[in-house]
Parts: sequence; C-alpha cells; structure tokens
Amino acid sequence: MPRPHLLLQVLIPLGMTLTALAASLAASLTASEALTDKVDFHRDIEPLFRATCYTCHGPDHQEGDLRMDSRAALLTGGEDGPGMVVGNGAKSAIVARSLGEGDGARMPKKKAPLAASEIAVIRRWIDQGAPWPATAGSDARHWAYVAPKPTITAPTVGDRAWVRNPIDAFVLARLEAERLKPEAEAPREALIRRLSLDLTGLPPGPADIATFVTDRSPDAYERVVERLLASPHYGERWTRLWLDLARYADTNGYEKDERRTMWHWRDWVIDAFNADLPFDQFTIKQLAGDLLPDATLADRIATGFHRNTLINREDGVDQGEMRWSMLIDRVSTTGAVWLGTSVGCAQCHDHKYDPVSQKEFYQLLAFFESSDEPDIPVASQADQRRRAELEAAVAKAKAELAAETPALVKAESEWLSRQGSASWTVAEAQATSAEGTTLTRRADGAWLASNARQSDTYTLTFTAQGAVNALRIEVLPDPSLPAGGPGTSGNGNFVLSEIRLSAGGKAIALSGASADFSQDDWPVANALDGKDDTGWAVSPHSGKPHTATFRTGTAVSGPLTVTLVNRSPHAQHVIGCMRLSTSSETAPERSTVLPPDLAALVAKRERSDAERKRLREHWRAQAPELKEARTQLAKAEKNLKDMPQTTAMVLQEKRGAGRPTAIVHPRGAWLAKGETVSADVPKFLPPLADPAQANRLSLARWLVSGQNPLTARVTVNRFWEQYFGRGLVETSEDFGLKSAKPS
Repeated sequence: MPRPHLLLQVLIPLGMTLTALAASLAASLTASEALTDKVDFHRDIEPLFRATCYTCHGPDHQEGDLRMDSRAALLTGGEDGPGMVVGNGAKSAIVARSLGEGDGARMPKKKAPLAASEIAVIRRWIDQGAPWPATAGSDARHWAYVAPKPTITAPTVGDRAWVRNPIDAFVLARLEAERLKPEAEAPREALIRRLSLDLTGLPPGPADIATFVTDRSPDAYERVVERLLASPHYGERWTRLWLDLARYADTNGYEKDERRTMWHWRDWVIDAFNADLPFDQFTIKQLAGDLLPDATLADRIATGFHRNTLINREDGVDQGEMRWSMLIDRVSTTGAVWLGTSVGCAQCHDHKYDPVSQKEFYQLLAFFESSDEPDIPVASQADQRRRAELEAAVAKAKAELAAETPALVKAESEWLSRQGSASWTVAEAQATSAEGTTLTRRADGAWLASNARQSDTYTLTFTAQGAVNALRIEVLPDPSLPAGGPGTSGNGNFVLSEIRLSAGGKAIALSGASADFSQDDWPVANALDGKDDTGWAVSPHSGKPHTATFRTGTAVSGPLTVTLVNRSPHAQHVIGCMRLSTSSETAPERSTVLPPDLAALVAKRERSDAERKRLREHWRAQAPELKEARTQLAKAEKNLKDMPQTTAMVLQEKRGAGRPTAIVHPRGAWLAKGETVSADVPKFLPPLADPAQANRLSLARWLVSGQNPLTARVTVNRFWEQYFGRGLVETSEDFGLKSAKPS
C-alpha cells in the first residue's frame, strides 16, 4: 500500500490544516479504543439494547417489571430476578434468555434472535464488570460526542525509519501485529495518476507524467500537489461531492419537474474550493451568508445551499405544507452533512437510537422558520463584463452625438440655412390600398392607416410641381398605432419591402437609398433590391419619426406614381403613418422636412437656448455625419436591453425577526399542532453561546466551533473516504450510536 503520509498532504481542502487533521483522526482512534478488546458500552452495548430491548424494557414500558436502560435497574431485575450477575455473563439472565435457555420465550420477543456475536459481546461486557460509564467514572457520552483532543501517543514500531508522521505509526503497528510488511512505494507514474484523479478528477497529461518521473528534487511530489490544487479543475472535482451532499438539482422535482436557476450557487461552491476558503467560512456563508455584517452578493448566493430542496408548485398543493416539508428537509440535511446524525428520524417521535428528541428536532427547525426564500437578480461574471462593455459603448456613442466639434457646428449651420428654402415639398398625393387597409389623410399631409391588413401595397399618385430629383418617405408615430407606430406590428415596427416610382406609366429607377436609422439586417437599401421578403425596418426605435430618401437619377415631372410594397414575412408589419415629399436637389439627404413646430422655430430671428437645443437635437438625430454614432448607439442599447437577466435562489432572514420559534407537530403530521418551541440545539452537544440571540448565523458558528465534537470528525472522515474509498468510520453519514466502529 502507498504510504498514507503522501496522500495526507492533499487532505487540506477548505483550509483544514494537516495538524488539525491528524489530531482529529488520532482522537477518534483513542476514543474508540480500537486497538483493544475492551467492550465499550456506548459503542457496543447501548445501540444493541436500544434496538432490541428498550421497546419492552425501557423508560416507557417494562415487561415483567424489568427495566434495562439503567445499570441499577438491570441489577435489581424484575419478576424473574436480577437481569445480570456482574462478572459472570454465563450466569446472567439476559444472556440466557437471549440464547433461549430456560422456561421463558427466547428474547427479544417478536424480533429476530440476536446473532451469536452480539450475545458474545454482551456476555464479555458483563464478564468485564458491566461498566456503565456514568458509574464507571469515565465520560458517559458516546465516543463521537466527545470533543477530540490531540493527546494520542503513537505506538512503538519496529521499522521506525518507515514512519514519517503519527498516522504512519498506527498503520505500521497494525501491519507488524499481523506480521506483514508495507508495500514498496508506488511507481511515480502511479502516484501522479492517483494525485491527478483525486484532486482534479482528470488523468495527468503525458508531459506532466514525464516531468514528474524525471524530477528527482526532494519536493517534487509536493510541487505536483500544489500545481493540482491551483488547477480550476480542483474546485470542479470537489464540488461534485458537495453537490451530492446538498441534494443539488437544476429542476424542482415532482410531477412537472420545472427548471430552476441553481447554477449561481454551484459556481460559488467551485470558486470557494479553488480559493481555499476555510471550512468554517464555507459553512457560515452557506447557512447564513445573508446575516453576515455587510453581506456581499456572493455571501447571499452562498445561502442557495438550502434552496436545493424539492419544490412542488402544482395546482392544489398546500404551499404552507410544502414550505414545512422544505424546512423538514433543511433540518435533516444540516444534521446529516455537518453532524453525521440522522436527526430527521425525530420529525415524528424521539429518535430510537440517538439522543435527539422530537422537541429538539423542531427547535432546530425554528432556525430556518424565520427565513424567506426570494430569487434575487444576479449576473455571472461574464455577463457583468459584457454589461460594462455595452454601457461603455452607449456612453461613447452618446458622447459622440453630443460633441461640439468645428465640423459638426459648421454642418449644423449649413443645415439650418437650407431649411429656410423650399428644399422639400410635401406631395399633395392621393393614397390607395391594394388589400383594403383604410388610409386617412391628416392635416400635415400624412396618411394614417387603420384596419390594417397582414400585408399590403400602398399607391400614392400626384402631379409634381417642377423637376423631381429625389423622393422622401417619412414614417411617423401616431397615438392610434400599436406602441405609437410608425408601423402596425405589436412593437410599432414595419417593413417597407420595396419602393417603386413611375412617370406617365414608365418605371423610373431609384438609387442612393439613405435613412436616418435602419434596423440590424434590415437596411433601407433592401427597399430597392427587388425582393419582397427583405426590406427597411426600424426596431428598436419604434415610436419615433424616421425618414428615407431615394434619388431618381434623372429629373422627372408631371403625373407620378409611388408604390410602397409591404410584404414582410412577419405579420402586421405594414406602414401605419407616412408622408411623401419631393425635392429638386441632387443631394436630398442634406436637408430635412421639418414638423410644423420646428419649422416655426427656423423662421424665428431670435431663439432661446431651449429652442436652439431642440433644433440641434432634431438635426443630430438624422445628420449623415452622425449616422455611424447613431447606429452604434442603437446597437449597444438593443444589446444591453436584450442582456439575459438571471436570478439566484437564496435564503433571507425576515425583517425584525427575534428568536425564531416553531410548532411541534405530533407524529410529524402537518395538520397536528403541538407546543411552540424556540430555536436551540440538542442537549447532547455543547450549548449555543447565547441562546437568546439564536438565529441561522449562531447555528452556523456553533456547528464549526471548537467545542462541537462532530463537525470536524464528520468532515475529515468524508474527505478521507473520498481519497481512500472508505472512511475511518464506514458509515460516513451516521456517527450516532448505531454507526460503524471507527477504524
């Protein structure tokens, strides 16, 4: 076998030191008296009596007046005399009745007979004087309930050179007692493979193996350990163990098994292992991170440990009872994970074997009764970085749009000077619909759609006044349209699939399409590509006016017809409000059709600061010089809006909660209500520091205090089990009176 000290170097998860580990393990060995044949009452006798005898001969009932839960009562005996003769197991009544000797029925009645080995233990205990700890002058508690003390003396061994730490001495002592010798140290290839699988769950790479095999430095092994502990896969591998203990699931269970977001807590556990978070903090944050002073978001996420319960949200389920079931689960899980004790058995009655009463079970439940169970918004680190990038992009685009550069000031001045001339003329057009959409003319020359169809084609006919070198389509918002328009879709969008112009029945080619804004993948140029399934759209900038201009290439005049095709693959994406204008300019995108209120401001000789600001904002909203900044702003704002928003399931203490209380439920039934009890811990363990200030935080600190004998033992045993396949106590989930004996 490999020397234990080699793998003991890696038994330091979550801040547990090697010294503390060795002390805890050594104390367990001492307390169990594993290397002697002495019968231990709490380990060997009391669990046997509880399981087979106390039902008929315990504190609640005494058949034949015989009581067996105290030494004095057993010596006094019942109707048939004393139950045992100290120092003489063969002459003791309880041994004889267990063997079926004498006139009476074989004991235990109505149960399977005791095994020969069990009867032999009882007989040996009586032969040794039937020591009952309370009367024998030693600690009356079960070995696991006694705080570990590093007072062990390592046994003397023959091959002292083989021993490198106290654990080695115990292993070698046992081997020498069996006249066995340790195996030679494993090959280095095997050692690094074991290390890699134990610490990261992954095999080592060829280069890692070659480096270790050829590295003959004294600390080569230790450096491999350090490298593997620093790997991100270390946290992933050890989190698997913790997720099992926490009953982790990404769904609620029960019939619908709906999805839930628990991965934020899972990632917190991975980070905790990788950061080598000390085990006491690891515990406190998961049980009561929200109660820590200045609790961070990570502290709150840590409390997701106890949100891993099954949840039933189906109709007809009493949610009060459902929450009560969740509290039951939290108490049972806390007891199993940190205390190695099946406290859940006391939900319905006093524990049959371990010293946990039903009242104490509900006192533990009270610690969790005062907690709410919210889902709080949270973003992953990657999402947080992405959000910061998008917010920076928005700020940059807004700064560019607000910049007062000489070039922009000049362009704005030129634009204002052009607005005084009749650059654009609103066409006095007649509008018709091919599919039956109702088009009504507004006072400003725009046409408003009602009773809109799934798709449609609008035809506008008018007589041009002079030469026409360009067309402008304004799509305008209106309160009657969904989301304010300018389209008729639910979000106010539209798709202009195609725009066509004809003069006297002859088609006129259009070119040079430009717009103040175009939706991603739906540019205004699509309105000239001859395809009905593409086009110009403006999401997410619905509810705002937008304009598109097109050049004719050659001047046209006389009767003109403009056809607007709305054939989007998306339903109801037709233009809801539009206005047609013409211009004789060859660069029409340089000027604007102004709304009446802004046109009045242009006509004024003197303007206030607020009026100048309105004109500037209007120009900047469509100036070609700022098109790229507007596009980038719209894109960043849309991506920011579309960022996924996830939540984390946490515990949160109710406001103003004093010392928590809970109701005892006789027989463990939801509808049965008994006395009200305050939060407290079982009496067989050390008390809380201040019971009057009991809450989840005090419970968590109590679990990891130096006075609590179970948490350190249970935790070290669990890690030992992961490395060696079997714990020092084989029943890693049970350190109670029915637990396996420590190795």
